[in-house]
Amino acid sequence: INVLDKENWFEDISNYIKYVIESLGCFPSKCGAPYEISNYFNYLEKILKKVEGSITSTVVSKKELNRRYKIVINYVHSFMEENPKKNEERDARLLLDYYDKWFKIFPFELSYFSHLKKKYKSQYPILESQPKYNPYLNMYIGKVNTKEKFVKGLLNTTHNILSKINALELYEKGELTNADKIALELIIQNRKLQLKETGSTYDGRHSAYIKALKKWFKDEQKFIKDIKPYLKEVPAQNIGDNSRPNRTDIAYCIYYLSGTKELKLNAPFPSGEAWKEIGERYFKNSKNVEYMYNIITAKKDERLKKSKIKNIEYVIDNMLNEYPKAKELAKDELKLAKLNL
Repeated sequence: INVLDKENWFEDISNYIKYVIESLGCFPSKCGAPYEISNYFNYLEKILKKVEGSITSTVVSKKELNRRYKIVINYVHSFMEENPKKNEERDARLLLDYYDKWFKIFPFELSYFSHLKKKYKSQYPILESQPKYNPYLNMYIGKVNTKEKFVKGLLNTTHNILSKINALELYEKGELTNADKIALELIIQNRKLQLKETGSTYDGRHSAYIKALKKWFKDEQKFIKDIKPYLKEVPAQNIGDNSRPNRTDIAYCIYYLSGTKELKLNAPFPSGEAWKEIGERYFKNSKNVEYMYNIITAKKDERLKKSKIKNIEYVIDNMLNEYPKAKELAKDELKLAKLNL
C-alpha cells in the first residue's frame, strides 16, 4: 500500500521481506526452516489478497499498479515453494570448490600469465551481480550464482585470457625475442596440465576449459615453431656465469624490487617458496640466485664494486622498465658504484 507506486517499489519491498526473514532467526543446519516462517508467508499472502482493492495511486496507472501487485504476490508465493534442487544450484561452497579447481588447472606459472595470478587468486566471483545495500538489514547482500552460469563464466574467462595473451601479441609488441625459451616453457607447462588432469577429480564441467587450454598450448607451440626461423634472437651476453639475465643480474633486480616494495610474488619474500618462484620466473637455479642476493645485500662495498657496474646497468636498461621506484634506486646505486672507479 505504501510503496507500490514508488520508483524503487520492488527493491524496497524485497529488502523488507528479507529483513523479516532474518529477524526470525534460524535453527542449526539441517534442522528445519526458521520458526513460523511458513505461517508468516501464508498470512502475508492472505493479507495482500485482501488489500488488493484498497491500493490506489496518483503516480502510476491502474494497469501498472496491478502488474506490480502481481509481481509482489508471486515473489511472496515463491518463498512457500519447496525446491531443494534450486537451493543446491546456488550453493556457494560448491562454486568456491569449482573456482579453486579452475585456478589450479589454469597455467598461471607460465610467464605469459604470471602477472594475472595474484589477481585471480584473490577473487571469488560467485555472485550473480554486484551486492546491493539493504537499509533494513544495514548490510550489502548478493545473490549466489547458479552452477551452470558460474561454470559458463569460468569458460568465458578462460577464452578471454587465452585470446588476449599469446605469442602473437608478444611478437606484435616486439617482445618475442627468445623463441627457444618460450618453446621450452610451453612444453613444461603443457606437461604439467596433462599431469594435473591424470587421476584428477575434475568432472565434466571442467573438461570444457581443459580442452580450451590444450588447444591453446597446441596452437602456441605450432606458432613458435613456425615463426622461429624468422626471428632475430637476442644475442647471449655473458658475465661469468650464464646468458642474460644471469644470476647476478637477477639478484640485483630482486634487491631493488624488494627494497622499494615493488616485488610481486605469491609467496612472502624471502621465504623458500618465494625463491623457488623467482627461479621459475627466470629459468635459473633459485639457490644460485639466492646465494648472489645474500652476497650483495650483506655488504654495501661488495654490491658497489667496479666489477658489478655492468650488472647494475643491465638491470636498469632491461629489467626495471615497469618499476619506476626500483629503477630510480638502481640509478642512485650506479652513481655510487661509479664513484668507486
